[in-house]
Amino acid sequence: MSFPKIQALRHIPLISILLMLCSNTLAETTNAWLSNTTPVIKNPTAIQFRFAHPAPPVSQLPPALQKGFDWLAAKTANTLTIEQFGGGVLYGMKNGVKAIRSGIADYGTCYSVGESSGFEYARTFHTPYVMPDNPYLSARILHELAPKYSALEYQKRGVQLAHIIPMRPMTLMSTSPIRTPQDLKGKRVISYMNAPGASDRLEYVELKIPFPEIYTALQQGLADVVIWSDLGFIPFKIFEHAKYYTPINVSIGTIETCINRKSFKKLSPKIQTIFAEFQQKSVLPIVSKEVSFAENAKVIYTENKVEYLNLTDTEKSAWEAAFEPIREGWLDECEEEGKQCRKMVQEIRNLRKKYAMLSDEELIDLIVNHPVAGIMKN
Repeated sequence: MSFPKIQALRHIPLISILLMLCSNTLAETTNAWLSNTTPVIKNPTAIQFRFAHPAPPVSQLPPALQKGFDWLAAKTANTLTIEQFGGGVLYGMKNGVKAIRSGIADYGTCYSVGESSGFEYARTFHTPYVMPDNPYLSARILHELAPKYSALEYQKRGVQLAHIIPMRPMTLMSTSPIRTPQDLKGKRVISYMNAPGASDRLEYVELKIPFPEIYTALQQGLADVVIWSDLGFIPFKIFEHAKYYTPINVSIGTIETCINRKSFKKLSPKIQTIFAEFQQKSVLPIVSKEVSFAENAKVIYTENKVEYLNLTDTEKSAWEAAFEPIREGWLDECEEEGKQCRKMVQEIRNLRKKYAMLSDEELIDLIVNHPVAGIMKN
């Protein structure tokens, strides 16, 4: 089965598609709050924060972040501005917490997956088939539970958790058709999901290699499968060598950001409140791009003759069943560390039910007008 063709877009060049990422109605709804730039209050002295992240210039992250930073500057009459330092020039994906704590940057990404230990709650969000497919719903759940769980882990490491950006669930591209978990047996799999023991249980060979090396590994026949996301598949052109797409939607990824405590204390109390409330809003332009990107990715896959393996409900259930013992094994380890991870998973399930009937527009309104309190501490 081929990807569904979007007739209005099928002849548009790739670069034009990428430039249209925020053109749909939902994106306009998401970004509506950005138009309200009437200054609220000034900080007593002008402050500029250095925001660090490892994303390269071609990534969708920097321009989406900048929309929020521009809004924050306008709201504070340019007394709080943010300068981006991307491409890993200050620090990379690993050890972001240490870099922020030591003042290498004031504010920036601090990936839980880039830390050696102590972030069991943050990583529980990444476990197979726990979080929803909808990133707007994931954004609300991540922040609603943060004060009780993941924010505490960052506070213990000497930094403030600022916000968490949810990625759409990871899926699968391969050089030969993969419809069932059994099809992974014997395959060489590049995977970025949090599923300890999955390779042993499902009998595949797990490869951990840097993003820029994936293309070459596929090209040279050193890998058969990549479990990642559209935001990785497209810019790294995985579709040129992996011609099968299986939407297993196994687990989300997250981009956590944190702020140096001393930097946060430089802000006046009222600016601290504006800055804290801004954090959850700032996630929305990025999530909006993700949603649009996923739709436009289908066009790119179709143009490159990628076959979409649409799964039946039975096949989807088989994937969830295959990963259930893997998830339970992770939760056992988490509980051994003294964390209440099973309680957290149950709360995630409860919130999924609570918000199940809300539209994306209603979820956006919830995030913008009813932000979760208590994530950042004065």
